[in-house]
Amino acid sequence: GGRGEWGGCGKRVGFWASSFDMGPKGFPRRPPVMPYWETHGDAAFGGSVAVTGVTLVNWTSPTDACGNLNVALSTNPTSTDAIVPVVVSGLKRDGNTVSNPATLYMSNPDPGYVNPTDCSGMDCTGILNTAFVDADGSLVGAGTGMASMVLPFNQPLLSTAPDCSFNSALNAYLCPASAGWDQLAFESTDPDSYTRRVAPINMTQINGGSSGNSSTLGVAHQLLSPFMDRRWDAGYTSLLRMSRFMAMVRSGPAAGVIDVGFPGTPPRSMRFRLRRQGSVLPGAPDAAGEGVLVKIRFTSPQTHEIRVGDVKVIPTATEVALGDTAGAAWWHNPSRTLVFVVRGDVDVTFKTLDSVQVSLKLATTVSDFYDKGGTQTFISNVAYSLGIPASRIRIVDVRGSARRRRLGRRLAAAEGVEVDFAIVEEEPESPPPAPPTPPFPPPAPEGTASPPPSPPPPPPCFLPRG
Repeated sequence: GGRGEWGGCGKRVGFWASSFDMGPKGFPRRPPVMPYWETHGDAAFGGSVAVTGVTLVNWTSPTDACGNLNVALSTNPTSTDAIVPVVVSGLKRDGNTVSNPATLYMSNPDPGYVNPTDCSGMDCTGILNTAFVDADGSLVGAGTGMASMVLPFNQPLLSTAPDCSFNSALNAYLCPASAGWDQLAFESTDPDSYTRRVAPINMTQINGGSSGNSSTLGVAHQLLSPFMDRRWDAGYTSLLRMSRFMAMVRSGPAAGVIDVGFPGTPPRSMRFRLRRQGSVLPGAPDAAGEGVLVKIRFTSPQTHEIRVGDVKVIPTATEVALGDTAGAAWWHNPSRTLVFVVRGDVDVTFKTLDSVQVSLKLATTVSDFYDKGGTQTFISNVAYSLGIPASRIRIVDVRGSARRRRLGRRLAAAEGVEVDFAIVEEEPESPPPAPPTPPFPPPAPEGTASPPPSPPPPPPCFLPRG
């Protein structure tokens, strides 16, 4: 579609990149309610959008005679919390009726939302963490077949990206497919997700460029806001904001660890998902390199349970790498840091468990410790001594330590092993499955007549009151 021949003034956009609302919204919309393109409720966690085989007609200028925006594709300025990346392919233009500046424009956050009843004291950052994915060069590649990504004007995140360039006409950064940008969605799944504020979140990632050249290293950094307040309480805003976040991050070998910094105590349970729209591009990091390492620092020693979908993964005491499977996790006890892998467009969740933290020093060497069964033998011995299942014991760290022993009247240093472990609460047993309900009435034995149906119950007897 396009502007047609109408000469009036007003903002016109052919396609708004937006979010999937969790709340219902009537259609068509009539005055005085909001226009149909304005968002209504909290944005959903997932979703995907593709624009394929569309022909643009009569998009000649990015503005009308009154200076209003007139473009074929743009990001929805009212979708402040989350915008699903849009994969574009096979886009066509009708002759000379379409100009490149009128094809695409990335909206900026609306400063009018910076107030206590909407985005609070900062811009809502969801609108800055999305992308148009040009799968075949038909959107911004001038038909060259070169795949790329178009990201909003998120200067703190992209100004240090060595392989991205700013395009003022689009109000966007253009990045090659090899840069490996994807959208990381994460949220608090605690019961107080709306009432306890865990933002702004300080997101930091080492930025090595698509070549991984150490000489181009920079730090990609941004602050993330929670969702806008979209609830009402007797005609007033509720001041409840969902602790759900969207962030564009680099995935693949050129990416550094993503440090998710909370201003206070992190949530006890969270969900993460890496949306892989950028992975469809030729030249993007392949499946072996796709993924991210996420790091979260806690304020005290913790024990965590990781799940990938419904599969439980127990964090290890050894460092994990980007090539490990989704959910592979490492707990670094001295710094109280959890590091885990998110990849494959699947949900990775973690839950903090109630536990007893124990540190035990053994009079042995590190090599002897592992030669005699290592952590498995240690867990079996502790479980036998305490009379508890071995599944309740989690190894946190194993390290060599110097200890001192007395030789006559002097002390001598000797090698030892220090094992940090946790004892988690016992999981409740699942109730046994209920026996199948027999059919009623029971079928008659084979070869016999079925019993006559039961007579109807007598009518109820009602007694008069007092």
